[in-house]
Amino acid sequence: MHNTQYSFLGPGGKSGQRIRAYDWSKTLLGNPESWPLSLKSILGLLLNAECPSFLFWGNEYACFYNDAYLPILTKLGKFVLPGQSAAEVWGEYWTDFEPFLQGIRTVGEARCDNDVFTDRQGRGIETSGTFCYNPVYDESGHTAGVWVTLTYPTQNLQESEIHQRFLLKLSDRLRSLTDPAEIQYEAARALGEQLAANRVGYAEDQGDQTHIVVTRNYVNGVFNLEGLYQYVDYGPSLLADFLAGKTVVRPDIANDPTLTDAEKEAHRVLQLGATVNRPLMKQGQLIAVLFIHYEQPHAFTQLELDLLEETAERTWEAVDRARAHKALRQSEEQFRHLANTIPQAIWETNAEGDSTFLNQWWIQYSGVPYEATTAWQIATDILHPEDGPVLVAAFKEAMRTGKGFEVEQRNRSASGEYRWFLNKGAPYRHPETGQIIKWIGIGVDIHDRKLAEELLRDSEARYRQLATHLEEQVQKRTEELTVSNQELARTIEQLKTANEELEESNRLLLRSNENLQQFAYVASHDLQEPLRKIQSFGNLLIRQHAAELGSGVDYVERMQAAASRMSILIEDLLAFSLISTQREASDPVDLNVVVQTVLRDLELISTETSASVERDDLPTIAGNRFQLEQLFQNLLSNALKFRKPGVAPHIHIRAQQITSRELPTGVRPLGTSEVYYWISVADNGIGFDDRYLDRVFQVFQRLHKRSDYAGTGIGLAICEKVVANHGGVITAHSQPNLGSTFEIYLPVI
Repeated sequence: MHNTQYSFLGPGGKSGQRIRAYDWSKTLLGNPESWPLSLKSILGLLLNAECPSFLFWGNEYACFYNDAYLPILTKLGKFVLPGQSAAEVWGEYWTDFEPFLQGIRTVGEARCDNDVFTDRQGRGIETSGTFCYNPVYDESGHTAGVWVTLTYPTQNLQESEIHQRFLLKLSDRLRSLTDPAEIQYEAARALGEQLAANRVGYAEDQGDQTHIVVTRNYVNGVFNLEGLYQYVDYGPSLLADFLAGKTVVRPDIANDPTLTDAEKEAHRVLQLGATVNRPLMKQGQLIAVLFIHYEQPHAFTQLELDLLEETAERTWEAVDRARAHKALRQSEEQFRHLANTIPQAIWETNAEGDSTFLNQWWIQYSGVPYEATTAWQIATDILHPEDGPVLVAAFKEAMRTGKGFEVEQRNRSASGEYRWFLNKGAPYRHPETGQIIKWIGIGVDIHDRKLAEELLRDSEARYRQLATHLEEQVQKRTEELTVSNQELARTIEQLKTANEELEESNRLLLRSNENLQQFAYVASHDLQEPLRKIQSFGNLLIRQHAAELGSGVDYVERMQAAASRMSILIEDLLAFSLISTQREASDPVDLNVVVQTVLRDLELISTETSASVERDDLPTIAGNRFQLEQLFQNLLSNALKFRKPGVAPHIHIRAQQITSRELPTGVRPLGTSEVYYWISVADNGIGFDDRYLDRVFQVFQRLHKRSDYAGTGIGLAICEKVVANHGGVITAHSQPNLGSTFEIYLPVI
């Protein structure tokens, strides 16, 4: 039976034509249409491969080859029929060659050698190439055959030179980049263009042994894969191979016997016909994966895999370098920020003495704005003429020896006054090379000490001069010196006492701060008692003496109303105090239950105002139920209170999860989290001007007259404190007559 319709062979060349024309009816393999899918796929790749390729299939080692392999068979004097048994083809060499092929199938690992094939198949035949023997798997995952490829040194050398030029260009390109994400993308783009791949990129492991995030990736004719993925969807052994540091190569995913149909479908949806994934490890931990994707099956060569390895290493080195430089810049910024807070002169130069930093204190002291200059120029412009050369000599000697230096020098201030400073400089060395890369120093004001020393020297000089003339004068000057020393000792003692008093003041201040939060709580309780008496006595006066009071009843009622407002104010102050002193929040609280409880408490005013409340399903968070009820009590009661006349209040409560990257600009929650709950409470009330946003959360701040809207001005301050206690932040936006929206951001714990 002859058949020319075997489309799975592709063009196939002359070898493909022989397979189509061959009568398969009397062979063990039978009709090609009934061949295993794995055999069909392998033949489709082999017959159309550019490099010489030979296939041994099945237990009989049926032989197939492509056109590029024909010259080798000709040299060996072999004429091989399609599907012919290897024992018939290799005859006298088969006894030695069969165990070698069986070993490849048993171990399941590829083997490359320069002489194994020729020694075992035809001695004396010159083939100056490298034979690679690759195991081939069937649908059940068993090794069904061996695919042999031959790579010639000349071809390898040309490809190797091309790849080396690529790597040099890649290194030059990456060296100028400072953003790790940009480095990864540029490397992926260059590698994709070099290998004519459809997609190349990096995926970062999330540390949970479940998820991996694909970052910005290079694509050519396929869609972008940025997003979160699960390892398990793409093969059960994928993560284990990555953790073992193993590069995972899949040249023909659609026919990969190690993948289930569901896993193949997961690959197909992502337009993956062939993939290679190279894990990046750091200190035994999986950090990321560099991947190459082809939309169609692709036989990866060793040079391509080597190029992938080199690109991965160079890229990650560039990423590490960029991150190190970024950390260094951050460290430098922190140093300079700290230096600007110190009331002494802090300076920094490069290894050659060129000025790179002077702190704000020095700039204010000298009155000279900072500009790029040298230590030698500063010594000339700012130092006393006698001290400038001394500093220059000491600094240059330190550069020569690599050691630090100390110089006492006079620096001119902005007012023209010279003051004494102790200038100390030290070298800073590169942590890896040990070379000096900069000098850092500090100038400490020692003017008062120098004056004291000069006074002491003058006193001693006078003492020696007078001692030569008269013992009485010596005694007198000695007594003066003693008195001076006593005064100095008293001054030192006074300074010591002042320091002790300062330390005691600090301790008292700390204690005062600790007790400050307790004050409002205690005061609130103590202030309620007289108010209750005022209200009680007022009630007695009205019930028992209303007739005698006459118009005075109105004054009593005003007094009671004022006392009631004061009582409410104290209660709110007490609530604020409790929130400030009770910050533990660890119980799971269902916010749906909290809001339902608050709505029941507000049922009367809701009914009176015909209010409607629309709310999403709210999350359960770790917190303090009492405080959270206060939060929603204040927000919802405000929405009902500040309604527009004649308009029924409508409140909409929404909630959803967002990532930290989605937080609005300026929103800085106290709790650090990757994910936050966003909760919004919006109404259709009278609203307020956004200009007063910074006031609405302050204690006792009101935007409306008390006669228009009742309240103490503490409610929103309580809301802010509750949210802060839960590690979150609250903000709002509003416009007059357009309602208000309060937004809460709470960390997901």
